[in-house]
Amino acid sequence: MKRLRPTWQDRALQQYEHQIAWIAADSIQNAERMEQRVRASLSLLQTNPRFAPVSLRRTGTRQLRVARLLFFYKIHDDRIEIVSVKHGAQNI
Repeated sequence: MKRLRPTWQDRALQQYEHQIAWIAADSIQNAERMEQRVRASLSLLQTNPRFAPVSLRRTGTRQLRVARLLFFYKIHDDRIEIVSVKHGAQNI
């Protein structure tokens, strides 16, 4: 099966980094664990891009939940494009 490489829109990467920094302010270890979970989840999406459900909140995207973070992404022929990252408690 073809592996799709993950790419990030600039805004989505900034949102992700902000969430990790917020977690790290409380616990570096928790932030590192979150990053590991995100990497594992993105690795799964590379071979199973339709693993996560279609988003009912954002048209044309799928929504992957990793702990309390929501990753909204689009599937292209050769890549997965992460378009937004939100905390589950945020108003989306």
